[in-house]
Amino acid sequence: MLKKSILLISVVLMLALAGNASASKWWWGNVDSNWFEPNNYSDSAVPTSADGVNMSISDVGTHDALVIVTGQDCDCASMWSYNELNSTTKWSITGGSLTLHESYLLLGSGSASGDSVFEVSGGTVNADYDTRVGRYLSGGNNGTGYLNMTGGTFNTDDLVIGSVSGWYDGKGYINLNGGTINANTLAMEATCILDITEGTLIIDGNAVSTVQGYVDNGWITAY
Repeated sequence: MLKKSILLISVVLMLALAGNASASKWWWGNVDSNWFEPNNYSDSAVPTSADGVNMSISDVGTHDALVIVTGQDCDCASMWSYNELNSTTKWSITGGSLTLHESYLLLGSGSASGDSVFEVSGGTVNADYDTRVGRYLSGGNNGTGYLNMTGGTFNTDDLVIGSVSGWYDGKGYINLNGGTINANTLAMEATCILDITEGTLIIDGNAVSTVQGYVDNGWITAY
């Protein structure tokens, strides 16, 4: 009876986990730069809050760059921006909002060295989980992620710049030339730069000693 109960509980847990797992789709940009155009996606369906969205310059099709604009409120589970073919994957938000409900916003991941660039000039980004700028690439290649802000608001849980704690050697750069970044925590590891000119970085809690250490390392530059 005990074995049957354990087996039943295991099956229920597996079903629950399967029900919570995010689907994944690719941004192809076959039609235009509009988030809400179904044929811009690999499965011809606009993402929901349960869908992960991947994008890469190596995707088949025309691959127009994604642009989120005023009047668009966009939802997904996660976003992974790859850098394939030693080229640049670029996307942007100029207004409206983007909310990631379940998992990472990753800038710089894939199987070949290259750049992944996210331009924020307006609107609001809500990354309910971590944001990683410059993540490992499979095979140990060195991916580079850029977050360039000239306006808008970027809210995230943990902000991780560069490869931290056992990840491969990804490089991360944030150019905060306007707008505001709100983060619960900040973690940095070479090679990385957070350059603050006219923007504002707000970290929850007392992070003075952590930030000072990054300044001393030359990883944070300002004005």
